[in-house]
Amino acid sequence: MSVRTLHEIEASIDRLNVHDQARLLQYLAPKVASAMLSTEDSQVSQDPATAWARYREVADSLAATSVPGAASLTESISEMRR
Repeated sequence: MSVRTLHEIEASIDRLNVHDQARLLQYLAPKVASAMLSTEDSQVSQDPATAWARYREVADSLAATSVPGAASLTESISEMRR
């Protein structure tokens, strides 16, 4: 298996359609959550309102780094939630 840079991986993800990006997020979310829980267990809130507020903060941060004119994964996921 070849070693890929983060930039190459991001470029590959950008070429995926929105449906496949959502599937990738579905695959990665439990892995990221598990990693965060194991290292920051004391900082994780059990309050759903707090969790959604944090989600929106992260989503806004990701949206700020999106390519202008292109639908971002964050926008797509937010649209699906509405």
